[in-house]
Amino acid sequence: MPILLAAPPGRRQRGPSCLGAIMLAPPPLASAWPSPGALPERRCDGHRTPGVDRHQLRGTRTQRKARRQAKSKPLIANIFAWVDEQRSLVPPTTALGQALGYLHRQRQRLILFLDDGNIPLTNNRRERELRKLVLGRRNWLFTWKDDGGERIANILTIVSTCIAHGINPREYLVVVTEALLAGRHVAELLPDRIAISHPALCIPGFESPELPD
Repeated sequence: MPILLAAPPGRRQRGPSCLGAIMLAPPPLASAWPSPGALPERRCDGHRTPGVDRHQLRGTRTQRKARRQAKSKPLIANIFAWVDEQRSLVPPTTALGQALGYLHRQRQRLILFLDDGNIPLTNNRRERELRKLVLGRRNWLFTWKDDGGERIANILTIVSTCIAHGINPREYLVVVTEALLAGRHVAELLPDRIAISHPALCIPGFESPELPD
């Protein structure tokens, strides 16, 4: 299963949003709260949400969904109850008002993880993958027009997918190249499947809890 990169800026997002925004927004905006203690326990609940889901990430999709429904759903309900309450009190042009507006607009996407155990709480891993492309942007000046850019995108997608599945990218490319020359079907050589026929390609001790079961 290839990793999914975030949509470019300005393009409409259609998938789940990132709960990282909820976790990171409250502390810097604490001074903008309309009254001290306006969000006592609910704010703490929001910061505990990742911990609630992290302690049993090796469960199955059904188990993760059941755990999220039992533990995360009440916490998220508290957060949005506070958001609905504060939106009528905080001016939308303030820093806190803008954060509240973001949460209100993205609500349906932010709660998708409650009904699907395969959806991670955040898209932090995808953000880290995008950072690699940004750091190498000077190298992409020499990719030879759009065709070269597409080839590099394909190669980086293969490498990133190998890393996400705990497959050694260098060894994987050698094995796949030889297999393709021998007439093997591409579907049999995807990173999430080749580990069965070539266990030596797996990185020892690698664990990726964000991958679906």
